[in-house]
Amino acid sequence: MTEVPQQSGAHLSRRGVERLDLLLLTVEALDLNGGEAMLWTSHQMGLQAQFPNRVELWKRRCHNPLRRTTRREQLNPVDAESLICLVCAMAERLYPMLHQLLSSREPAQLTQERWMLLKERLGDLIYGEGTDPMEAVVGRLLTEGGQTVAVAESCTGGGIAQKLTAIPGSSGYFLGGVVAYSNEVKKSLLGVPGALLEEHGAVSAPVAQAMAEGIRERLGSD
Repeated sequence: MTEVPQQSGAHLSRRGVERLDLLLLTVEALDLNGGEAMLWTSHQMGLQAQFPNRVELWKRRCHNPLRRTTRREQLNPVDAESLICLVCAMAERLYPMLHQLLSSREPAQLTQERWMLLKERLGDLIYGEGTDPMEAVVGRLLTEGGQTVAVAESCTGGGIAQKLTAIPGSSGYFLGGVVAYSNEVKKSLLGVPGALLEEHGAVSAPVAQAMAEGIRERLGSD
């Protein structure tokens, strides 16, 4: 299951919001359980606070400028990152089914043409091909770049570290991590300012950034 990364705080462009909404509609339509599957997946990722029910999940998706009757203000960066991760998780769930349908029902050349068209249109959103999970792709990129990584987690409860270390050879780039579930641990082990927690709350882009900076400084990761 895809884990939620530390939020970057960057706003999506108008075009980015449109494409994100269309991707969510696509994966929702492809899954037999539709919205229920999407909500269940979000809860498996630890996003119950953001998306407690289908209504709240739907509200976050209504920022698409193309939704003339339901569109809202600019999409919150934290919600945008979470929805992107939700798309990735749903894609992992659906990929085996789609791959089987395409490979068993169509000539190989036609299948290749379809994948090429998909890459041409959505290439900047594709992190890998085949059955490699995101953590394997991340590990390969870190190895190729000679970089290291450390993680500071909260609601994911060590899930990101588990995913990264499950990949053979991860000791070459994974230094360690801290599960700072309580605010006190965030402050004492990661150096997150108490004022920042009070102003923005534990589940926020500024606090996530402070946690990431804290673990990088303490473990010396890239």
